[in-house]
Formats: sequence, structure tokens, C-alpha cells
Amino acid sequence: MITREVNFGTGESAITHYERLAAGKEYSLAELHLETGRTHQIRVHMKYIGHPLPGDYLYNPDYRRINRQPLHSYQLEFTHPTTGKVMLLLLRFPLISFLPFIAIL
Repeated sequence: MITREVNFGTGESAITHYERLAAGKEYSLAELHLETGRTHQIRVHMKYIGHPLPGDYLYNPDYRRINRQPLHSYQLEFTHPTTGKVMLLLLRFPLISFLPFIAIL
């Protein structure tokens, strides 16, 4: 099994910006923006700052509340490798989708 870690000496640069949107006793709802796209970047960074993802089988195998990684992307933007056109894909989640999670915050 391959795991990743934050290593300021020999690691590659990886930048993640985050904002806590809601907080509870055990969990928080956060919005993250990545400047880089390293393998397991979100999972490694959240664990490093002391907030591992619940249900993350590799970095935090705690399945009391959820049995999968609670990662949901709603926007993806990239430059198409052939056409050079900027591609922007959006998925709007209705607030109702987050209510079960917010209930356990």
C-alpha cells in the first residue's frame, strides 16, 4: 500500500486553500481549492493539519459515521490538451444533499 505525506525537505510542492463553512462537535464542512493536483493531496493535507477525512480507508480508517471518503467536487476547470480551450464543468448540488451530513456536525 502506498501512502503519501507532507515532506518539506524532499516533497513536491502542493498547495491547498480551504475554508470552513460549518462546524460541529466532531466534524466540519469545508470548501477546498487546489492550486496543484498531487496524488491524495486533499486527504494528505487534511490529515496533516489535524482534520483527516472520516471514512478514508488509507489515512483515517474511522467508519463510525461514513464508510467512504466524503469528497464531492462541484467544479472542475482545465485547459483541453488538444484544443487549448478552457473547459469548465459545473455540478450544482442542492442543499438537501448536505442535510444528512450537516445533521451530524
